[in-house]
This record gives sequence, C-alpha cells and structure tokens, in this order.
Amino acid sequence: LVDVEKELNSLSIEKLRERANVYRERFSRTLSNLIQGSVEASAQDWGESLETEQLRGGSFIENDFVQSERWQSILDIEVGNIKNLLYGGAQFRRAMREFI
Repeated sequence: LVDVEKELNSLSIEKLRERANVYRERFSRTLSNLIQGSVEASAQDWGESLETEQLRGGSFIENDFVQSERWQSILDIEVGNIKNLLYGGAQFRRAMREFI
C-alpha cells in the first residue's frame, strides 16, 4: 500500500500526458496496421491445418459421399498446403481453392 501511495504521489500532469501520448500513438499505429492488413501473427501459434479448419468449422461433404483416401488425394492435388499451418490471407486463399 505504501508503494502505491508513493507512485500516486509521484505522478504529475506531465507524466500522465506523456504516458497517454505514448499509448495513443501505439494504439493509432496498431489500428492503422490492422486496417491495412499488415498486422502479422505467427502462423505457428495461430495457424490451422486444413484438417483443423474442417473440424472447427464443419465439413460440407458427407462421410459416405467420398472415400477418405480419395478425398485426401483430391485435397492434396487441388487445394495444396493441407498439412501446413496457415493464418490470415494464406488460410483464406486455401479455403477458396477448396471450393473452386
């Protein structure tokens, strides 16, 4: 409690303005990057394989409709990158190839 009181007593209007300006600039920069699509996230941390996407989002193919081995062969040839962890635009393009 004593440390908190010391910190509160040491604050000044100038320090608060400086911290607010730093926060505002960082927030504005991040928002701008987000809108422009240049915010990067690690595909290793956030990416999904095609199998993970299908499990999370559901599949549009009935299990009896296509044999599993044949379906995997079609995905390998037509879609590609089925085992790679993709995120963002690359993941979107792979999903589009799946339906084209």
